Amino acid sequence: MLVLPLQAQKKAIDSLFNLLNDKKVDTFQVNLLVKLSGAYTYVNPEEARKYAAQALEMAKKIKYPKGIANAYSSTGVVHSEQGNPEEAIKNYLEGLKIAESIQNQRVVAKISLNMGNVYSRLGDIMKAKEYAQRALAIYQKLEDQNRIATSYNNLGAIYQSMGNIDSAVLVYKTAQKVFEKNNNQYGVASALANLGIIYESIGDISEALKYQEAVVEIEQKMGNKNGVAFSSISIGNTYLKVKKYAKAKAYFNKALVLSREIGSFELLRDSYLSLYGYYRAQEDFEQALDYYQLYVNYKDSIFNKNKSKQIAQMQTVYETDKGKKDLEIEKTKNQAQKEELRRKGIQNTALIVGILLIVGVVMYLYRNNLRKQKTNKILEEQKRLIEDKNVRITDSINYARRIQSAVLPLHEEISKSIPEYFILWKPRDIVSGDFYWFAKTQPKPIYEEKMTFDGVHRVFKGVKGEKIILAAVDCTGHGVPGAFMSMIGSRLLNEIVNEQGVTEADEILNLLHDMVRVALKQDETQTHDGMDMSLVVIDKDKHIMQFAGAKNPLYMVQVPRIEGEKWHDSSSGKPEDSGLALQTVKGDIMSIGGFQIFDEIKFKKTIINISPKKFESTTFYMFSDGFQDQFGGIKGKKFMVKRFRKLLFEIHNKPIDRQKQLLEETLNDWMDGQAQVDDILVMGIRL
Repeated sequence: MLVLPLQAQKKAIDSLFNLLNDKKVDTFQVNLLVKLSGAYTYVNPEEARKYAAQALEMAKKIKYPKGIANAYSSTGVVHSEQGNPEEAIKNYLEGLKIAESIQNQRVVAKISLNMGNVYSRLGDIMKAKEYAQRALAIYQKLEDQNRIATSYNNLGAIYQSMGNIDSAVLVYKTAQKVFEKNNNQYGVASALANLGIIYESIGDISEALKYQEAVVEIEQKMGNKNGVAFSSISIGNTYLKVKKYAKAKAYFNKALVLSREIGSFELLRDSYLSLYGYYRAQEDFEQALDYYQLYVNYKDSIFNKNKSKQIAQMQTVYETDKGKKDLEIEKTKNQAQKEELRRKGIQNTALIVGILLIVGVVMYLYRNNLRKQKTNKILEEQKRLIEDKNVRITDSINYARRIQSAVLPLHEEISKSIPEYFILWKPRDIVSGDFYWFAKTQPKPIYEEKMTFDGVHRVFKGVKGEKIILAAVDCTGHGVPGAFMSMIGSRLLNEIVNEQGVTEADEILNLLHDMVRVALKQDETQTHDGMDMSLVVIDKDKHIMQFAGAKNPLYMVQVPRIEGEKWHDSSSGKPEDSGLALQTVKGDIMSIGGFQIFDEIKFKKTIINISPKKFESTTFYMFSDGFQDQFGGIKGKKFMVKRFRKLLFEIHNKPIDRQKQLLEETLNDWMDGQAQVDDILVMGIRL
């Protein structure tokens, strides 16, 4: 939604008023009333609500479903901005049902986007993400760039709530660029405000203030009092963190004045809470207590406001149940006399009934014993059948393991090209969703032509162009579903490298991503199945190594060659005393495959120098997340990335076979009888 500067906003409102005709009742007038509601939303919420109500009444009168849906949507926006999430959701759902019934995708997307905002404020992240992605998918089909950017902005807030900061920053900046291109100042302000919140949360105060102050400037020009008040609270809290108390107080007071003007319960509550924090930091406890009491009052007021409908419903249920009980009591009184007369008769027959009951129990026990004997025979037969089925299923899965093992590269082939390597591969459930992959390009012969007395002869001088490609891949899931994914991944890698001849690391991942999405029909199904992986291409002629990663990094230690003497560790024998370090080469933040919010994904590669003239050795590791996510130890917690990196660094200078042995021993000691939670794959290579 494009919010104009204050003067332009007033002109827009005046223009709409000039077109409004109280005597006419038609679709044009409904649309004018909806637009007037939108124009007033951030200037005068009460006027906005009034025009939305008029639009709804007129649209119902002329049976104009699109107008009804838009009127409900406008009403929901007003309630949302005034801190009434329950009423906002109620109106959005009414509008959404109508928009879906008439198959108006643009209105469906608009309402879905607004509902995502409300659920995000309520902390229901899964619902917020569901509605935001629904809106994004529709706007992408409609090619509405402005709305696509708004959807990115909303998804950024969701990623931020999930703790995925890199993805949040990426979509916020993407949204900012599109908003700027379309001159959507409200959108630019929203994206900048979100970036300010992110940088404040990670402690980068100067960046946070830069974005926050830019937002206030834009909001003031637009006359968006809600936005100015919200941003003022945000800036004040930032200054309070760095103990610039005078500036913090000025922004808090500004927010309080604006909150009172627009009558927003939520903004008043947040302003009082911020001023409480300020006076508490100043050790003015009397003032702090006053503002804290105001904060509690408004907090309780908002709670009562949101829950009043639920309380009324409970009261209605209570009164209905009470009425039913009164009727039952009256009915019981009328039957009391009849029951008294029948009581004596019941006493007289009680003895007879007791005797018959004893006989019945004896008969029941006898017949029950016969049934138990029959049931036990049936259970034994069922148990035998289940055991037979389990044996057949286990045999099938074991056979699948033999097939999967046959697809994996042979160790003899790898050792011919890489003498020093190890692979630790431990499936969780017989078959694995983790797999490793190896390929070697065919070298080209080199000939030299020499002139002899017998003529020109070609002399073989060697080969060039040999490249070695290695990958460690973690597919979605484990067990049989993960194994199916691993077979697809292995087959596609063979097609890309061995059949198409692609040997650039980034191009391999880009092609694999596209082919997985096509193979699983993910444009239609929108499933998220895919794989995380790391891949290297070793060029022996050029003495370089390419790396590309989908979420997964590469860990590496390189020992430099020193002219005139051989490199050696310090006398302590500890790797950390040698001056070396475990380097992390990061991959991209996206996975291979899966439904993506971006139209196009491009992976990047990193070039690593492995020249023997510069480095005596290069040892690197590729892996899935199974090892570091394994639970164990004294407290039953995860192994974690930090401990895994430390372990690799401690063993990197050991013989390669010993490294694998140490990893297995560490893992077994850590698990100490606990179940394996995921497939495990670790590859170590020394060049």
